[in-house]
Amino acid sequence: MSSTMMHSTVGTGRAVAGPRRGLTLRLLESWFGMLAKQRSRRQLAELDSRLLRDIGIDRASAYEEARRSVWQ
Repeated sequence: MSSTMMHSTVGTGRAVAGPRRGLTLRLLESWFGMLAKQRSRRQLAELDSRLLRDIGIDRASAYEEARRSVWQ
């Protein structure tokens, strides 16, 4: 098994081929990116009016942003 063709995965004891490994990493990056976006939007919705004013966003805009789906 060539080290340039196979990469071990963490903790599974299995190896994943190069292109498939790239796809897996891209999917994980997308998934974690969507989770981060969802968390940020939830936190924005929880800010009080004073903090929203500090960052230049009104309550309606914060609510609208919080309601957006994760893939937007």
